[in-house]
Amino acid sequence: MAFMEQRLRPAVAAGIHLPALRAGLLGGTAAAGVGLAVVALPVFLLWIVSPYVESGGAGVLHLAACLWLMAHGATLRFGATPLGVPPLLLTVLTLALLYRTAVRAARQAGAEQVGSLLAGLCAGYLLAGAAVVVLAVAGGGMPAVGPAAALARLVLVTLPTAALGVRSGAGSWRLPPLPRYRPPSWARPLARRGRWLLGRARVPGAGAAVLRAGAGSAVALLGGGALVLTVSLLLRFGTAGEISAQLAPDLVGRFALLLLCAVLLPNAAIWAAAYALGPGFALGGGFTPLAAAAVQPPAFPLLAALPTPGRSLLGLLTLAVPVVAGVVAAALLGRAAGEWGVLATMRAGVAAAVCAGVLAALCAAASGGSLGVAALARVGPSPWWTGLAALVWTLLPGVPGALLVRWYRRPDRPPVAVPRLRLSPRVSPATAAAAVTRWWRRCCRRSE
Repeated sequence: MAFMEQRLRPAVAAGIHLPALRAGLLGGTAAAGVGLAVVALPVFLLWIVSPYVESGGAGVLHLAACLWLMAHGATLRFGATPLGVPPLLLTVLTLALLYRTAVRAARQAGAEQVGSLLAGLCAGYLLAGAAVVVLAVAGGGMPAVGPAAALARLVLVTLPTAALGVRSGAGSWRLPPLPRYRPPSWARPLARRGRWLLGRARVPGAGAAVLRAGAGSAVALLGGGALVLTVSLLLRFGTAGEISAQLAPDLVGRFALLLLCAVLLPNAAIWAAAYALGPGFALGGGFTPLAAAAVQPPAFPLLAALPTPGRSLLGLLTLAVPVVAGVVAAALLGRAAGEWGVLATMRAGVAAAVCAGVLAALCAAASGGSLGVAALARVGPSPWWTGLAALVWTLLPGVPGALLVRWYRRPDRPPVAVPRLRLSPRVSPATAAAAVTRWWRRCCRRSE
């Protein structure tokens, strides 16, 4: 015992809180274990009731470990055929367990223990994840998992999830001060210009409102995509039933197919949102509202919701989804812009549109992957085009709508007298442009 205390004394002196580190290790390991149990329970149930499965319990555990890793972004391989589309419902369930564990642990820990708690959570979850990787690799057979890529994906999703959970539970934390960087002499004018531009673009107190508006727009996009998917499935419910009967004629097979469709519902909602935005998604061909690809999609119940080749009324009506998302961003931002000026509101609207575009691009990147080779090597929406379309669709109605809501919610202000713009017909274009710029600045100052 004295030997252990002597070995841990340097860590304590360096500021590591051992109780918080121990609690984080236990919490992260427990979150990973419960997530693996949530994935493995339906697999074991299907193995028990299915009369066609020849593998034993070890094979079923190997499959559950592969599915758990796939929920974290790992790619499975069936021989030379890759399968890299993550089941996002499993991803949400497993990461929600880690997030809630981090929130509860951070509420019980002190502000000075946040760093140790975060390190313990990440270490515990990653150690359990490494054990799952060993189980998936040692099991052999099909499917196979690349251990290095699986560990990299685990690190990529574990660190931000645990950090967000600790941040939400602790309320706030203070980052260590960064070393001051002094640019070289030739770059100092550019650095001063950049700081000036950032200071001009910054809206005091608008960070939370911008994030709220951008997140609201992204949630409205996903909700609209889910609505489009639901309506399309209801219109083609008979086709989906026929495909299900062909793929799974018995009761056990239909139950397994239902579980597979359920875990892929978030992916389908994101694809429908990308379809409503305009860029669409790739599935052996490009599916967009204006020109759907004349290809035959794979036989799967969720894919029965795909539009028929050519233009359709339902495909054109889906273009209302991004407009509604832009209106949601405008309403959220306009309610918070009571004390801002016109230019500040416009800058906040642009920032909210960028936030919505980044979130849409991240969702598009997370929902896609590979379903095979050749035409199915890359399926799902393009993150770049989806993010750009979400930015534009949020920006166009968002900025004017935020200004309108801001004006409507401030009726106590006296009417603003618009200064008169006088231009001579003989004035040069450069002088006219300068006069218009000065007139616009006077209008903005009077509306402050």
